[in-house]
Amino acid sequence: MILLPRKIQRFIALNAIIIVLVLFIYQFTKLLIDLSTDKYVKNDYESLRNNRFNNVNFQNSKVQTDNSDTKYILSDSEFSSLFHKSMNTPLLYISRHEGTISNFKYISDYLNWNLTVFSPESSSKQWDELLSCLMKNNCGSKYEKFCREYNYIVISDIMLDVVPFLKIQNCKAKIITEITNRFDVFLKDNYKMEFHKLFKNAIETKKIIVVVNNPYEIYYLCRNGIHVPYYALIRSTGYPPKIQEYDESLYYHSEEPEKTIAIISRSKQDSMLSIPALKALDVPYEVLNTRYGGPKILSKFKALLYLPYQVSVMAMMENLREKIIYLLPSPSMFKRLLETYDEYTFTESSVFLDQSSSSESEDNNDISESKNSNKNINNEINNYIDSHIEGIDEYDNPIDEMEKRTEKEQKIKKKPIMENMLSKWVEWYREEFRDVFIYFEGFEELPTILNDLDNKEIINKKKDEIEKWVKEMERMTISQWLTIINSPYNNPILNKLHSPVDDVCKN
Repeated sequence: MILLPRKIQRFIALNAIIIVLVLFIYQFTKLLIDLSTDKYVKNDYESLRNNRFNNVNFQNSKVQTDNSDTKYILSDSEFSSLFHKSMNTPLLYISRHEGTISNFKYISDYLNWNLTVFSPESSSKQWDELLSCLMKNNCGSKYEKFCREYNYIVISDIMLDVVPFLKIQNCKAKIITEITNRFDVFLKDNYKMEFHKLFKNAIETKKIIVVVNNPYEIYYLCRNGIHVPYYALIRSTGYPPKIQEYDESLYYHSEEPEKTIAIISRSKQDSMLSIPALKALDVPYEVLNTRYGGPKILSKFKALLYLPYQVSVMAMMENLREKIIYLLPSPSMFKRLLETYDEYTFTESSVFLDQSSSSESEDNNDISESKNSNKNINNEINNYIDSHIEGIDEYDNPIDEMEKRTEKEQKIKKKPIMENMLSKWVEWYREEFRDVFIYFEGFEELPTILNDLDNKEIINKKKDEIEKWVKEMERMTISQWLTIINSPYNNPILNKLHSPVDDVCKN
């Protein structure tokens, strides 16, 4: 072995030290600039699984759940027995939401039920009739007719529609409430108390069977003093509403959508965070309108960059059924976004706060929230026109309305978000969904992830995983509905259908 002269050794060592020092100074300076400008959210996850295109590694994170009880699929023999038993069952489905109607029609057709769909008029007049029924027992006679004609009545979307059936003394039909939104949505405070009392009594006396399409609805009921000891967590199949042929060029303009990232112009965080980040990273993107044309349009793009604004949306399952690839902020990144940006719009965000931290006066905030919640309710009812757009609550101008923040929502950002709450109540971060989403730790990771998605083998593998997951979820959903219809009351299977959430209402 030939030894180099000492002078050369010292020269090499000195230059190596200088190079390392320069690299350190560069990285440190870059970090300071990023932090001072708040240009990107910092990266704090240790690793990504499967070559960066599958999932974040959650093993060392705070978000751990046990979803062993959520999988319920009938065996072939059990399915066959219940299928023949429930064939041609007369069933009435009441909903204003096209997404829920399409989903239930698909399930009913699969199971050969005799389904009738009733979609109440979304108007102030019809709303006033329901409120009159709630407060004064002035309910229409058609509801008694429904009770006589059908074995089962499923009320979905707007739970106020269940009121007339709860006012009938002897309704022979079994009432199932499929809760896909806050159960008291659109109700002014002076009506909420009476409705809560009626709904609670219906659960305690087993007048209704409770089905939810996401676990947060049970937690919301609990926060309003209503404990639901038995319920079924049954998610949508994602079967989309049938829409007429339309000119696709009206919905997007990219010449190469397969190389482009889609962003739906739904909330302020898209214009505040996503668009500037993609511009800075030189990533091709297109901003689609709120009425974006559904999964058919999204399927043309490489992926959908999505910053959650709601705990759950109907369009999620519809898009997954079309094998849309979602790019989502990781749980801890999402947590930081909520804590950092007052303008970040996320409904129910106050639920996820660490109440042990210091906060502003709750009394003043509650007053402000009450005033805002009662504002323009009638306008919201008039404008509740269910169409194929992203989300549940719909407004005359959805984007402007969702940008409005109450005084309480602005103040609560001073408290930290409890990350473990996200894994329990937010669908985007629940364990059973993690295999279908791609999570990123910071916007700066997107070019690497998107570069991976340029590989056809990788993108096809991801879409195959999504398709497999959707098919299994559909089998679960159909098994669950078949079981509920055959044995609605006092059925121990309802315990199996539970989401693994805390029994907070028992304490």
